[in-house]
Amino acid sequence: MKRHPLIFLLILTSLFIIQLQDSFAGITGKIRGVVKDAETGEALPGANIVISKYWDEGIERDFDEGLGGATDIKGQFIILKVPPGTYSLTTTMMGYSVKIVQKVRVSVDRTTEVDFSLSQTVLETGAEIVVEATRDLVQLDV
Repeated sequence: MKRHPLIFLLILTSLFIIQLQDSFAGITGKIRGVVKDAETGEALPGANIVISKYWDEGIERDFDEGLGGATDIKGQFIILKVPPGTYSLTTTMMGYSVKIVQKVRVSVDRTTEVDFSLSQTVLETGAEIVVEATRDLVQLDV
């Protein structure tokens, strides 16, 4: 019986590649989505999305790992390296109301899609702002 070293080498290489793929399995997931204006449907560039809370056995707790992102010109965002679990996402943008989405589930090697629609709001400062100049606009001796 003739031995076929090429077939043996192909089988060995295939087994090595399968083992190599298993060793590079991820341990985190991703969250991605789009932030839009609720009234017009236009993308909102520059909105901030952060993971604000995580859920532990049905109890919401503060998430202090500082994971988040901002939207690009198309209103799209992505948050990488999110540990598997269940989270609350908070979205903020100047001139819009804050939106919170609870119980967003993130799995290993998966991308979770979450889209936001923000409503416009009037900003109230609560006090009148007065700016006074403390020096002359033109200095004659300079």
